[in-house]
Amino acid sequence: MAFFALLPVLLSGFAVYTTRKDGKAQGRVLAWVAVGITVVALIVGGVGVVRNGLEAKASHDAAEQAAKEAAKAKCDAYSWPTTDLASQLPKPESSKGKIEKDSSSTFYIKVCGTDATAYDNYVKALQEKGFTVDYFKSSSAFNAKNAAGYSVNIRYDSKGDSIMAILILAP
Repeated sequence: MAFFALLPVLLSGFAVYTTRKDGKAQGRVLAWVAVGITVVALIVGGVGVVRNGLEAKASHDAAEQAAKEAAKAKCDAYSWPTTDLASQLPKPESSKGKIEKDSSSTFYIKVCGTDATAYDNYVKALQEKGFTVDYFKSSSAFNAKNAAGYSVNIRYDSKGDSIMAILILAP
């Protein structure tokens, strides 16, 4: 991009240099007109680039704000369902979140406002409810099955709204 901006300036400068004072006066005037047009074009182009950059930043900021508002919207109060799948799970400490899917074979909820202690307590409660078969536990994930074949998968993200995603699948 810089090359294409610099090239007209160099050519205009060369035109001014090659049209000497003792040469045709008209040629020298036209060379100076070319230099002036080039400078104006560079200024207008530079203003356009700056304006487009500011518009892109404003658009990005608006999209980021909309994403934050959408994330906040998913952290509303919810009612713990009484379905067969949900009854297999202990109720989380936080009452804010969003039920993403509730069917006879799948229950998926994102629970907001869960700190690391609440996550650990929830995993212990799951283990007390019998989710100890083929289990895996880390600081951000827990997977296990119970004797009846129900499979639970927990993902914990401490960033932002501290969301704990809970998924249980029927056998």
